[in-house]
Amino acid sequence: MKLRLEKKTEVVTIKVGDDEAKFTVLPLTPREGFKLLEAATDSRGRNPQPDFYKLKLARIDKIIIDWEGIEDEAGNPIPCTTKNKELVYNFNQALIDEVLDEADRLADIREKQKEDDLKN
Repeated sequence: MKLRLEKKTEVVTIKVGDDEAKFTVLPLTPREGFKLLEAATDSRGRNPQPDFYKLKLARIDKIIIDWEGIEDEAGNPIPCTTKNKELVYNFNQALIDEVLDEADRLADIREKQKEDDLKN
C-alpha cells in the first residue's frame, strides 16, 4: 500500500471577470491547524479565547506560498510577502477566503484519498 507521507504544494487558480491569479498553496495538516489555533489563543484567564484575526493571518501566511497575477491598482506586481498577504486580505477578503477554501478542499480530498488507500 502506497501512502503519501509528505506535504505537496498545489496551484489554485482564481478568475474574476477577465482577470486570473494563481496561488501556490500548501494545505495544512490537522496538526498544523491545531498548532496555529493554539498559538492564536490567549490562555490567560478562565475562558481562553482565540484571536480569530491572528489565526486567519497565520493560516494565510502558512497556506499561501506564492502568487502570480496579483497587482496593485497601477498594475505593478505585488510580491508575496507576509505583510502583503495581510494587506491583500484586508482589502480583498473574499478573494483570500476563496483561496483558503480551495486549499481546505484540497486537503480534504487528500485526506479522503488517504482513507480510501487504507481501506483497500
